[in-house]
Amino acid sequence: MNIDRSYALPIIGSLALHALAIALLVGKWGFPAKPEIVHQPHIVNATLVELKPKAIAAPQQPKPQVLDSRRQQEQARRQQQERQRQEAQKREQERKAQEAKAKAEQERQEKVKAEQARQKAAEEERKRKAEEERKRQQQQREAQERLEAALQREEQFLSDRSDSESAKSYESLIQERIIENWNRPPSARNGMKALLEIQMVPTGQVINVRILQGSGDLAFDRSAEQAVRRVDRFSELQGMPSDIFERHFRVFRLLFQPEDLRQ
Repeated sequence: MNIDRSYALPIIGSLALHALAIALLVGKWGFPAKPEIVHQPHIVNATLVELKPKAIAAPQQPKPQVLDSRRQQEQARRQQQERQRQEAQKREQERKAQEAKAKAEQERQEKVKAEQARQKAAEEERKRKAEEERKRQQQQREAQERLEAALQREEQFLSDRSDSESAKSYESLIQERIIENWNRPPSARNGMKALLEIQMVPTGQVINVRILQGSGDLAFDRSAEQAVRRVDRFSELQGMPSDIFERHFRVFRLLFQPEDLRQ
């Protein structure tokens, strides 16, 4: 049985009074009798009251308007959380996209640098090979030029020797023709000689003759000059190669020195 606290104090007070009355009655028998004073007892009627617990009031149900407001607030809160989550997810996606883009750009730049380095190395290698090829070809040209120059010198030497031999043979013919047309002067003596310069054309025609170095005897020198003029044309030169003629007989120098002169 549950007793309400509001009734506890009266009950306790009533019990205390009863205990006091009992104590007074017991004490009366142990002491000398005193004049009896009659007191009117105060009687307290105590009634035991059984207290019943108060009924707990049922919680008041919220009104529909309040429920709608709460639902709207809860929905707004959830929407706000969803928006925040989506924004955070979007920011994370953007961050990852930026990181991926930056990584891709870095990889692209590295590839570009690698390609540039490869192209530079390839260009340097190409230049090196081209320079080596140029030097090789230059060496080949120089070697070929040296060989050709040597061949030309040899050919020129052989040609000059052949031309010289051919020219000497023609010189002998010219010498014989001049001696055949020479009238020996009385003053001619052994050892006399005169250096003649004879100008001719490819047909062998003499166009001029002069004494470059005389013998000291005017009659001998004039006789030699007259002998050339009597020949007039050296027909032996008509079949001569033009290059030999131009080098040796266009302007021909002859040392006139007959061998059968008197002492």
